[in-house]
Amino acid sequence: MGTLLRLPFDRHIKERADWLIGLRWLVLTSAGVAVLLGNSLLRLALPSPALWATMAVVAAYNMLFYAISKSSPMRNARIWVQAQLLRTQIMFDMIALTALLHFSGGVENPFAPFYLLLVLIGSILMTRKDSYIFATLCTVLWAGLLIMEAICVLPHYNLQGFRLPTRYQEWSHIGAEIAVLTSAAYIISYLSSSVVMRLRDSERRLYESNRACQLRAEELDSVNMRLQEMDRTRTQFLRLVTHELRAPVAAIQSYLRLIIEGYVPPENTMEIVTKAEQRANDQLDLISDLLDLAHLQDHPAPAVKQ
Repeated sequence: MGTLLRLPFDRHIKERADWLIGLRWLVLTSAGVAVLLGNSLLRLALPSPALWATMAVVAAYNMLFYAISKSSPMRNARIWVQAQLLRTQIMFDMIALTALLHFSGGVENPFAPFYLLLVLIGSILMTRKDSYIFATLCTVLWAGLLIMEAICVLPHYNLQGFRLPTRYQEWSHIGAEIAVLTSAAYIISYLSSSVVMRLRDSERRLYESNRACQLRAEELDSVNMRLQEMDRTRTQFLRLVTHELRAPVAAIQSYLRLIIEGYVPPENTMEIVTKAEQRANDQLDLISDLLDLAHLQDHPAPAVKQ
């Protein structure tokens, strides 16, 4: 499963599960309104207790999924665990839809294409492999329901005044219903999963590009910090060199000023000149060292082979 669940699929799977839970409350409300309208306005003889019981079961497992989704273990669970929870929800919805269709006419019910809606949702929220699993499951459930009603394994609830009471045992009609739903389910599964895979691939490339830009920005920040440190070192070095160059020149200037202005007795003149020469030699040595350093920076030594 780890090879199937990759970014950016991983990043939003928790939000997708929560979205499906919220959508289920809306669908339950719509189903309740449909049952009330079917019995009151359309005067259909629907088995209301069975339908309400089925919707109560859906509400119960929806609350259970909500509690699991909000629990601390699930928030910190691995991706494949969260994916399994989302997959289980869609499978439960298909089973619940099959029960609702059974108690509201079976093959006579015009809402059988809602299977396709679940396949589409599964294709969008999950992987391509899951979308084909959902298409297969809805085909098995729908075909199994129609066949078991036709051979009287399950009772058939006719929509009186809306459909012919014998249609559920017409094998040509049953075969056509199964064939249409099966082909539509797999076509929707293929098309929707193909589009979603392309979108996820584009999102993945964008995510990787953003990540690469972020890493490059971090590298540039690191280089910039090193450059700033080098600039501070260079400034400190220049200050030190300037001080070291200025001090001998100032000393030589002082010695010469003493001689020029006659503050040095003739017998001490040679001593002062010698000191001035020494300071000049010190400065020349420093300049020579700086020239050697500059030469090393311009011509670095070759690396020693191990």
